[in-house]
Amino acid sequence: MQIRTLAALAGLALCAAGANAQFITGITKPVFSTNQPNAYFVDAAAGSSTFLFDIQTDLGIPATAPGFGGLAGDDANRRFFASVRNGPKDDIYEFSYDNLFSPVKLVETKGSAGQQVAVDGLAYDTLRGVMYATRTLASANEAEGLFTVDLTTGTLTTVLDYATQPGGASAYSIAAIDYDASLDLLFLVDETATGGRWIYSLSPTNIGAGFTPVAQLPANIVDVDGLGAGNGMLLLVTDNASANDGLHWVYDYHAGTFTGIASPYPAPAGTPIAPNPSSGGAFTPNIPAPGVAAAFALAGLAGLRRRR
Repeated sequence: MQIRTLAALAGLALCAAGANAQFITGITKPVFSTNQPNAYFVDAAAGSSTFLFDIQTDLGIPATAPGFGGLAGDDANRRFFASVRNGPKDDIYEFSYDNLFSPVKLVETKGSAGQQVAVDGLAYDTLRGVMYATRTLASANEAEGLFTVDLTTGTLTTVLDYATQPGGASAYSIAAIDYDASLDLLFLVDETATGGRWIYSLSPTNIGAGFTPVAQLPANIVDVDGLGAGNGMLLLVTDNASANDGLHWVYDYHAGTFTGIASPYPAPAGTPIAPNPSSGGAFTPNIPAPGVAAAFALAGLAGLRRRR
């Protein structure tokens, strides 16, 4: 396994020709007076992140912790999904690439008995149309594990209980998940020393087989809350400037290498973040560039005015 520098990133082929960005990332704001919950347009090949919008002020989504705790892409259908913490549960929204400033709330997450349950990262299996969520904190409401999410009702269904994996549930802290359609694999990042701090994969056709170790996190990567996966590249979204060498990290599944890229987190209000926020990432290679997204929004507003 190798760790590469930013200079080596230019040769990474992360997306289809002509696409300007590979990922979208978003951060939550656990302390209302600091750290704006921004979303970023990430060109991992160039190692740069460009501000896309403020999740709180530009969107006005009701939340107790404004921001995106989980993100999942569906690039084939020009959309992504985001989870937003709102009390003891999460609200899941759908965003169209062509109108990023008008998200549609789909569901509120809940357990099989109808109880409110919060989730962490999201992943969307674009081949089968299945949404996944992970949960890292067991409680009376729900155990730790991997779930499917019914996007009509919001109901969570357990598909993998982390307690059944080697070491038991206490060996894992998995808040970052995503799905790579090119590999037809789910990926999960564990930051717990007890479990060895691994990136794992799961086959969506045989989740019951459990974790397959992919790569162990290097010692300097210690805070991973979000994950975007696509075309064999995994963007590890890290939100704490005092850890991870102040970088996001990209793992090349085929080459087995980690590459650091500049991170825009934490938001401009300052560091260190206390408490640390959570964050999400998704593979969205054909999402419009920030200027184009704004133009779409303005065109939509103009259309509304004409119809009135």
